[in-house]
Amino acid sequence: MVQRYVDGLKEAGQPVQYIQVEDTGHAFFEQMPRKLFRKVP
Repeated sequence: MVQRYVDGLKEAGQPVQYIQVEDTGHAFFEQMPRKLFRKVP
């Protein structure tokens, strides 16, 4: 299931890495370009 999603992203030209971390139940890491972050007062 996850591999199909990763393949779909790649086919759409999106940069993606699938990394499986041992001994974890669930993890999701996302990195956004810094220019998209805003300071919230």
